[in-house]
Amino acid sequence: MMRPEPTKEHHWLKQLVGEWTYETIEMDSADSAEDSMTGTEMVYPVGDLWIQIEGNGENPAIGLTKSLLTLGFDPAKEKFVGTFVSSEMNYMWYYEGTLDDSGTKLTLSTEGPDFEDETKRGDYRDVIEIVSPNQRLFRSFAKGRDGEWNEFMKMTISRAL
Repeated sequence: MMRPEPTKEHHWLKQLVGEWTYETIEMDSADSAEDSMTGTEMVYPVGDLWIQIEGNGENPAIGLTKSLLTLGFDPAKEKFVGTFVSSEMNYMWYYEGTLDDSGTKLTLSTEGPDFEDETKRGDYRDVIEIVSPNQRLFRSFAKGRDGEWNEFMKMTISRAL
């Protein structure tokens, strides 16, 4: 098997490499300090084709949290692909996504346990938006029973300078 050459999508992911700090706000209860979280992210390249994002946070309601997000691009699918795990849950999320026309927003679609009934499946979207070379947003949405996408979490991420 020949080693694949990185595509423009692989290069897009490289802008995320580095050390970052974040603040997260749960949208359904933004007035509650218990529902905000701060932490750090270290984003490492995994060769030329993947990145790995290691998150470490402090949630006042549950204590220390850890997460791991992997992202790459699958030329055969013509989609970004990845996985996400967190110490806060026992489910592994699988992503597929695309960039918008401006090249600033990566929308990752996934399916997982429904918020209201974990025996059912729900549709979710996470959006990584590049605001500037030193700031990005990570927003999470759940598809409601009415078919509308409802934002439930917003993370502001700043490069540690």
